[in-house]
Amino acid sequence: MSRRHVTIALFTVAVSIATLCVSLPAYAAKLSVPQRIERLTKDIDAARTADELTGEQQMNLRDELKAVSEKVQKIKEKNNGNLPEQDSRKLHRTLNDISVKTFQLRLENIYG
Repeated sequence: MSRRHVTIALFTVAVSIATLCVSLPAYAAKLSVPQRIERLTKDIDAARTADELTGEQQMNLRDELKAVSEKVQKIKEKNNGNLPEQDSRKLHRTLNDISVKTFQLRLENIYG
């Protein structure tokens, strides 16, 4: 192959790779409320293990997650085992608040 052909081939491969990387959308994992509760619980426990949260902070955050979990159970009992979209949105907002609070506490304790 001539030098020109090699250059064109390399350029084509580079453009193809760049196109694939740019065109692939980043899909966020859509987790259910119970999955998010489980993930947040693991994050809180990991933060405590890493000394990023105090024991009291861990207990308070876990109590908040327990309250959300109990709320989920009550809603499901009222709706034949289903979690309506409207209630799911409210619970996700609550979980967002807990997640932000966890993150803020971790940062305060690290950089305090």
